[in-house]
Amino acid sequence: MKMSSHMVVDTTTSLELGERRARKPGLLDWALVLGLCALLIFGVLAFGAVDEWSTFTFEAGAAILLLLWAAKQIVSERIKVLKNPLYRPAVLFFGLILTQIALRRTAYGYVTKYETLQYIAYGITLFIAAECVRKEETRKRFAQIMGTFGIIYAFFALIQTLNSNGKIFWIHSPHFNSATIFGSYVNHNHYAGLMEMLTPIPFVLSMGHLLKGGSGPWPDFALE
Repeated sequence: MKMSSHMVVDTTTSLELGERRARKPGLLDWALVLGLCALLIFGVLAFGAVDEWSTFTFEAGAAILLLLWAAKQIVSERIKVLKNPLYRPAVLFFGLILTQIALRRTAYGYVTKYETLQYIAYGITLFIAAECVRKEETRKRFAQIMGTFGIIYAFFALIQTLNSNGKIFWIHSPHFNSATIFGSYVNHNHYAGLMEMLTPIPFVLSMGHLLKGGSGPWPDFALE
């Protein structure tokens, strides 16, 4: 944009405008981000997604998110996968699981295959998070949703502890009577682990203005 004493001349090229539009999240981007938040929150509220019904729902949700991501690539008419240092160890560990199954070196083959499906769902969730929570607007929205959920969930856990009837959500009886319920978990250590993951999110969001330039927790490296 150039200014003179007589007029204002916009020198922004069509290429620059196109790049700006490309950096803005579209409808499918928002669907993926909101779907990812919903899936993660469901996993927490569904007792950690350990029961058969919740495990199946989590896996189905992960598959739907992957299909949405594929649809986004088809609409954009190009396949764009960003580099992420987490991909390599995740793929190597998955290769180890497949090797165990192929060589029949597992102690219990059925359980290994069952857990493999869960690992695939977790891998899809990691992939969607790494690919879709990249743009500034989507990062901020993701942090706001998960940070708000963490605050509400923490208050709920405290209220439930002070006014507990021995049931999760005051209606669901745990399988073990000696369980120490906290939040939607039958083990307070699991709740503590969740809080360790959720607590840094509002801190990163509140200190985001301290980051200068383009550096941040999600560096933009693209492989097209």
